[in-house]
Amino acid sequence: MKRTVSTLLFTCILLVACAPEPATRDHVIIGVPVGPISPYPDEALEEYGVTILSNVYEGLVRQRSDLSFEPCLAVSWETPDATTWVFRLRDRVQLHDGRTLSANHIVNAYQRGREIDKVESGGALMIRRLTAPDDHTVIFETKATVFSVGAFSMGIAVESEDSNPFPAGTGPYRFENLEANPSIILSAFAEHWEGTPEIKKMEFRVIPDPEARRKLLQSGEIHLTPGVAPKMTEDGQPTTANVYDLSVPGTRVIFLGMQCTPESTVDGQSNPFTNVNVRHAVARAINRETLVTEALAGHGEISNQLVVPGVFGYVPAQQIAPYDPTESRRLLAEAGFPLDTVYDLDYPRGKYVNIADVAEAIAHDLAEVGIQVRPRARKMENYYEPAAPLWLLGWITTSSAASAYNYLVHSKVEGLGRVNRGGYSNPEIDAWLTQAWNLPPDDRIPKFQQITDALSRDLPLLPLYSQADRYGVSKGLLFTPRPDRRIFGTELRLVEQ
Repeated sequence: MKRTVSTLLFTCILLVACAPEPATRDHVIIGVPVGPISPYPDEALEEYGVTILSNVYEGLVRQRSDLSFEPCLAVSWETPDATTWVFRLRDRVQLHDGRTLSANHIVNAYQRGREIDKVESGGALMIRRLTAPDDHTVIFETKATVFSVGAFSMGIAVESEDSNPFPAGTGPYRFENLEANPSIILSAFAEHWEGTPEIKKMEFRVIPDPEARRKLLQSGEIHLTPGVAPKMTEDGQPTTANVYDLSVPGTRVIFLGMQCTPESTVDGQSNPFTNVNVRHAVARAINRETLVTEALAGHGEISNQLVVPGVFGYVPAQQIAPYDPTESRRLLAEAGFPLDTVYDLDYPRGKYVNIADVAEAIAHDLAEVGIQVRPRARKMENYYEPAAPLWLLGWITTSSAASAYNYLVHSKVEGLGRVNRGGYSNPEIDAWLTQAWNLPPDDRIPKFQQITDALSRDLPLLPLYSQADRYGVSKGLLFTPRPDRRIFGTELRLVEQ
């Protein structure tokens, strides 16, 4: 099967609208702003695509709701030396196309990740060599010391041998025939090694507009939607009796990105944001407290770095640039900032809570100091290219700050810096990340301090706030939010109302 054909087919199917099915005890409908851009988990970065594919594809290990790791496709592992991991696979795990999972399937899945120059949670590019000495054993030889088994959680997708255009997985759900029923519908896999899930069908309905998701939730046409709360009365109660609101502290930091290179923007304008003083002027012009209290209605916390407290590598005493419009104007004047130019400010349409309001508030603050910006809603499917001079994005980190830094600020080289949209490059940060990779966990902390300090000086990305994770939920559904924001069918329960 050609990967390009299946990916194109998958993308086309997601664009087809489908009529809703009646809700039943064994059918949960979830409204999401975007769907996956590919059926391959090693190409998934966007959280909703990851959520959907995580129900279909499993890794050697998996993350519990408390973010610790437990066996999944592997039942045990050992590390005979600092750069070798040996995994023993679970017996008689069945793929969705009827075959039995073997060690060679694992090797091929990781090898594909290396060949296409991708890095997902499994970190395929960290591998120097991998082998399958028998059907139940996989040996990873890594380029450097890997301290956490969580590095081997990448979902395993195996090229199908039947007529299904999508790769086969081992997860508790499998894709239905999407050509016949064009929706992102997952059906329970009866032969799953843990047994058949209670929820027999999961439907992920792509609804970019948050207000449309809210209305469908309150009408009962969908049962769960992230990033949207039901309409509330003045005393804080939902206006519709059949839904409830969940709000928990989030692990996602929303930040403002600034184009560090090249010297010209995509439309030929001079790019003033290559000047670090201009970036500091932007930081001092934005009132982050107002963003949280007004645009988010208090459902968030001001962020001083790209990860939240509790994540390994968070620096507690890190200082942030204060809100100071006067100093902002002085820095702009010193930099010779062109006050008569309007710059685009991109934001992902409907993806984050009240993100359009946040973009408008930022535009207002920047205009107060003479920076004219035009908020521009973009679809996630083509959000990263071409890059505007300014953009809003969020990043979820649940394990180590190194993960966020490798994606967001590492120079673009050998699969690293995949979401370094602004072209930022600091050789010192790259070197510190490499050094941290080879250190025991406690010895990494000074490196994270150096990285955080350097990012505060260079400001390629301006942390704004961590948003609370909010969900609108039907009262017929029992749902407990996870810190990684994934939604698993095996963790949902329907109840009689």
